[in-house]
Amino acid sequence: PSRQGVAGGAAVTGFNEKRRDFDQELDAEAEEPLAEMEILDTDSGEEREKKLQMLVVYHHRLQERERRKRFIVERGLLKSQAIQAEDKKRSREERDLRAQFRVFARHLDSDKYEALVQGLWHEQQLRGGAAEGQG
Repeated sequence: PSRQGVAGGAAVTGFNEKRRDFDQELDAEAEEPLAEMEILDTDSGEEREKKLQMLVVYHHRLQERERRKRFIVERGLLKSQAIQAEDKKRSREERDLRAQFRVFARHLDSDKYEALVQGLWHEQQLRGGAAEGQG
């Protein structure tokens, strides 16, 4: 039986909805530098400082991984079939406009981003109509 939505895309995206996790994590090698690291009582101050700095870097990598995961889930980007179906309904010009402004998606929540793109699309349609009226 075919499953729809996020569950149906799990085979493609590798996202497990119940765990809220990907099979293959972004930046999967983030753990490698720490795999064999031990903080020992015999470590010099410099060694200990380097190891703690590695932990700080690892923490930042995990935060970025989590931020990107939230971005993907919140915007419904795991529903690739639904996104493609919606995209096919749009005109080529609207798809081009959306592609051009996609870089702003990371800076806005999904509702604000959609409002921005819809506003730009509406403006483009108005300008096109005004140019036709003048010609």
